[in-house]
Amino acid sequence: MWLIGIRSGIITLLALIAYTLLVQVLNLKNSILGHLEYAVFTLGIYSALFYYKNANNGSITYMQGLQVGMIAVLFTSVVISVLTYVMLFTYGNNFVNTLLLEFKRSIQQIDLTNNSVQNSITLIESVFNSKLLGVLIFLSISFTGFIFTLFIALFAKKNNS
Repeated sequence: MWLIGIRSGIITLLALIAYTLLVQVLNLKNSILGHLEYAVFTLGIYSALFYYKNANNGSITYMQGLQVGMIAVLFTSVVISVLTYVMLFTYGNNFVNTLLLEFKRSIQQIDLTNNSVQNSITLIESVFNSKLLGVLIFLSISFTGFIFTLFIALFAKKNNS
C-alpha cells in the first residue's frame, strides 16, 4: 500500500510540476486551461486507487482507498511544501512581499479603506513569512486532497464477493 501510494504521489507531483511549467511557458494563467491543476491532482489520486485495485485482483474497500489515496496526497503535499519553503528561503521573501503587494492593490481597488481593513493588512504583514506559507500550503493541499480522496474512494471501491 505504501509503495503504491508513494509511487502515485511521485507521479502526481511530476504531473503537477509539468502542468505548472506548461501553463507558465504557454502563458495560460488567465484561461480555463490555466486552472486545471485540480483535475491533474484528481487523476493522480485516482491512479493510486487504480494501481492498488489492480494489485489486489480488482478489489478495494473504501477504507483501503482512503488510505492509499491519502498516502499519495500527503507525499505530494510534503514535497511541494518543502520545495516551496526551500525556494522561499533561497530567494528571500520577495515572493511573499509580492503576494502582499498584490493583496494591498486588490484591497485598494475594492476601496476598502476603513481602519479594520488596514489593521488586518498590518497583522497579515507581521505574521506572514516563508515558514507560515509552507505550513499553509501543506494544510491546503492535504485538505483538498482529503476531500477529493473521499469522493474518489467512494466511486472506486469494489469488493470481491
